[in-house]
Amino acid sequence: MKHVCSLLLISLLINTANAQDFGGGFENENSQCISDFHRAGIKQKLKQNRNLLIQEGKLNPGRSSVAVALSLPLKSSSDFIDYNFFAISNYVDHNSNIGELTDYNCGTRSYDTESGYHHRGIDYFSWPFSWELMDDDMIEIIAAAPGTIIGKDDGNDDKSCSFNSSSWNAIYIEHTDGSIAWYGHLKNGSITSKAVGETVAVGEYLGIMGSSGNSTGPHLHLELYDSNDNLIDPYEGSCNPTTSSTWWDNQEEYYSPTVNALKTHDAAPEFGCYGEEDSHIEDEFVVGDLVYFATYFRDQQIQHVSEHRIYRPDGSLFQEWQTQSNADHYSASYWYRSFRIPAGDQAGVWSFTVEYLGNQYEQYFCVSPSKPNITFQDGQLVSSSEVGNQWFFEGEEIEGADSQTYTPIEDGEYSVNVTVGDCPPSELANVYEIETKVTSISGTSKSIQLLPNPATTTIAITNVPRSINTINVIDLSGNKVMHLSSNNLNQIDISNLSKGVYIIQVTTDSQILQQTLIKQ
Repeated sequence: MKHVCSLLLISLLINTANAQDFGGGFENENSQCISDFHRAGIKQKLKQNRNLLIQEGKLNPGRSSVAVALSLPLKSSSDFIDYNFFAISNYVDHNSNIGELTDYNCGTRSYDTESGYHHRGIDYFSWPFSWELMDDDMIEIIAAAPGTIIGKDDGNDDKSCSFNSSSWNAIYIEHTDGSIAWYGHLKNGSITSKAVGETVAVGEYLGIMGSSGNSTGPHLHLELYDSNDNLIDPYEGSCNPTTSSTWWDNQEEYYSPTVNALKTHDAAPEFGCYGEEDSHIEDEFVVGDLVYFATYFRDQQIQHVSEHRIYRPDGSLFQEWQTQSNADHYSASYWYRSFRIPAGDQAGVWSFTVEYLGNQYEQYFCVSPSKPNITFQDGQLVSSSEVGNQWFFEGEEIEGADSQTYTPIEDGEYSVNVTVGDCPPSELANVYEIETKVTSISGTSKSIQLLPNPATTTIAITNVPRSINTINVIDLSGNKVMHLSSNNLNQIDISNLSKGVYIIQVTTDSQILQQTLIKQ
């Protein structure tokens, strides 16, 4: 679930235009991001820090007449793979009447409270699956403009999911024109190691988006003041009395509709507080599986129609449908449908595509045949179904056939990994793991001992845990040059073997053991 200071409730809705679409969007409840008590304490601390930094020569009391230009204060990690990672829920409220909202664009994308609080900043939240993104450090808070660190708060819990009076984790940057930016609700322990008094460049890392303080989900609250401590709404707009021109180097449109992500899931996505969110993301399926296809939007509006299609590996169309929001505007929304991949349908790389406002989005997923049944018999791998020509056993790749002899290991459960044709593609995981019981492998600690070795005429076989049933002598070409069967057979004559290297393979009632022999 996606929440910010102003609580965002996600409703489970059925699109009335298409009863097969499930999903929802966000509605607001009101709470104060920072209490008046905390805000007063922060301002007092920043004033004291500024005076000290000026005395130490770390902060120039003179202020540039050139106003700063702000850049987007967040970015995604280099490991992030989706199309977009955030949305905006609230702007500054400029209406002094409680219960009446006016943002910079004369809209109502803000909130106030009955206590007299009017929202004083911009709320950016990560979307979708904000808690997973926070845990994985995927959304970085960066400096919107160069400046000097004049305050830091850290060490506070970052998994808040309710309104409270707790303190947040934040960093405060003063710019050359004397304006100050507050970056709040950061992840605990993520704030830059730079100290108060050090400078940061535009775009420099400040921390990770979190949910500390009075917050119900990971987001960034950005609050801006000019050199005279007046609240600044940095957007240019006819209903913004705090500035006549934009403070942004490239002001974003009031609505920025886009698809943040396409996802395939093995169950319906679940949203909630920390520990309750479960994305159920999956991109590897087997024929017969039920697959959930979800599209995650930012700034979706009611007139927006999205075209959804699913294609098989050969390019043929599997399913198609349309989705349209059931509300005038959602800061964030998602819609999904589920389809079962029929038994006997194509294996390979499938694609899920969405066309939205003239843009095309695509997500790949893999469908394999039913997972093969795999058994081992006396070290021999036997498969009951064709799965391709590559097998992986304990990390060792064996080319060629669906049956393969392996070196022995102890009894137990082991993982066998197989690739199915060229599916999944290289950018996805390249194996399916199947648990099977085997009697199988080698390693020097598990192998038999040959005495002597090297040898010329006879060898004794020791370190065998059970009675020997058979002995095979195999040359390096894989040819069996000697086979002996006898109970309690512990010594063999090798005088007729040519000089070279051989494999001595011993079978017992439940194991196959082997060791290398050098014949002199």
